[in-house]
Amino acid sequence: MKLKYIAYVLWIGWSVTGFAFSNKSTFATQFTKTQQLALFAKSWGLMKYYHPGTGQINWDSVLVAYLPKMRQIATKEKFNQLLTSFLSTIPNTPSSANSHSCPSSNTEVLANFKWINASNLSSKNQTLLWSFISNKKGWYKNKYVSDSTQTRALGYARFYEDPMKNARLNKPEVRLLGLFRYWNIIEYFFPYKNQTDTPWDQVLIKYIPQFVAAKDAYAYYILLLKLSTEINDGHASTPYHPQFKKAFFGKYTVPFKVKIVENRLVVCTVTSDSLSKIARIQVGDIITHIGATPIQEKINYLGQFLPAPNQAFHYRQICRYILQGNTQKLHLQIQRGNVKQHRYILRYPFATLRKLRDKQHIRPWKIISQNIGYAHMGELTLKDLPAFFKEIKNTQGLILDFRHYPNWELFFQFLSHFYPQKKPFALLKSQCLSRPGTFYWHPQAAKDLSGIRPVQHLYRKKVMLLVDENTLSFGEYFVMALQNLNTVQVVGSQTAGEDGNQVGIEMPGGIRMFMSSLGIYYPNGDPSQRVGVKINHLVPNTLNEIITGKDIKLEFALEFLKKN
Repeated sequence: MKLKYIAYVLWIGWSVTGFAFSNKSTFATQFTKTQQLALFAKSWGLMKYYHPGTGQINWDSVLVAYLPKMRQIATKEKFNQLLTSFLSTIPNTPSSANSHSCPSSNTEVLANFKWINASNLSSKNQTLLWSFISNKKGWYKNKYVSDSTQTRALGYARFYEDPMKNARLNKPEVRLLGLFRYWNIIEYFFPYKNQTDTPWDQVLIKYIPQFVAAKDAYAYYILLLKLSTEINDGHASTPYHPQFKKAFFGKYTVPFKVKIVENRLVVCTVTSDSLSKIARIQVGDIITHIGATPIQEKINYLGQFLPAPNQAFHYRQICRYILQGNTQKLHLQIQRGNVKQHRYILRYPFATLRKLRDKQHIRPWKIISQNIGYAHMGELTLKDLPAFFKEIKNTQGLILDFRHYPNWELFFQFLSHFYPQKKPFALLKSQCLSRPGTFYWHPQAAKDLSGIRPVQHLYRKKVMLLVDENTLSFGEYFVMALQNLNTVQVVGSQTAGEDGNQVGIEMPGGIRMFMSSLGIYYPNGDPSQRVGVKINHLVPNTLNEIITGKDIKLEFALEFLKKN
């Protein structure tokens, strides 16, 4: 009797706003509500991208209209009847087609269609679903996704979803629309789907009950934060909403920056000397507690809401937010040397800190020890290049510091001083829009390299590239381009591993999510996504270099060039 009562409580505990979820261990033989919703989500996504009338149909409205009908579905037979109605009653009028076609070779299918053969689907529905895939001819104009090649050389999918800023997020159907929209975009268009930690099918099953149970718009936003981490993509960033993001991470921050090194949170940079002196905080201080909370506990909590392509980038993101908050007063426990101390400091609005930030004049380039050139790639600009290359042309070697985000505008002209001829430096993976879920591998085309115009006097001395977790996205792409030269070597620690580009995905509630939409690989097919760029000389971050103020990566590069 007691066991039956427990089972009944578990059943009632999963019953939320009309969607009843069976407890897996107690009702293992049933076709659960979660399984029903997952199959419907996949069927809806397939129709959205494969149905010939897809350019004329508002698929959001279709989904929101059908989901309430599932509340009363208790059997597999009833579910299949509803799904047949969904698959059969939508107008089959073809949209206008364009010339986008899928190559016959060098393709890879990342979408998983095995679910169509699931035992819970009737043979009639299986046949209907397969027919949309097999009968697809060419590329139907789709108002939700298009190819960016209309405006850019490197083609990738871009999305045009309704942000539904005034959506009623108290309705579970609308929240599930958000989940299903994002899940299917990743399923069909994310080039790195096969590199996630959790299989994408499991993610859908995991989040359906949570999105149904979310109490309000803010709880829905927090779920989107967690969901965005499931693709292990640095470009996923943090879902943006002007109010919710500040509410969660905080609108105040501190006048210094921190870094996780050797499992410790250490102050690495002071952004406002005057305010840091007031706070009695200095570079090298180790923060052990925030209030009474041990720092590792805080790291673990915050980490579940931030993307983690790798540990280096994950820690970087945690450090951006860990000291933010919505109250101005902050209690820290720190360790300076062997002495433990308490600090009661103030946080400030971001706008205030921008005004009070210490202004630093950083030279874009200089000649350092024994006629070796150095360039700060975050400061070097296009107009600097003539003077820069004139000054460094007779140096013994060159160090390029990519621990700062470089300027896109100087990319091709910069490479033109090193490349003797145009040569592809990356292998690309783009979406095949005529077959959603299929990707095609291709080397860079001539137009992708058209900006490289080799100059008469190339720089042919040895070049060292400095990298760390702040080398990300375009910075990694730039490093890969230079690594294609046999005079170049890379020094440093693991980079962000978020190569490619970033595109936005509008979500119900006016929230914007992000992902990488173009796959970038080394010419031999080796990935940079998640692993970062290839490093010749690994020089990890150390606590001692922060405390002493040394730059051990730069020192290594200097010594290498002097000896070689």
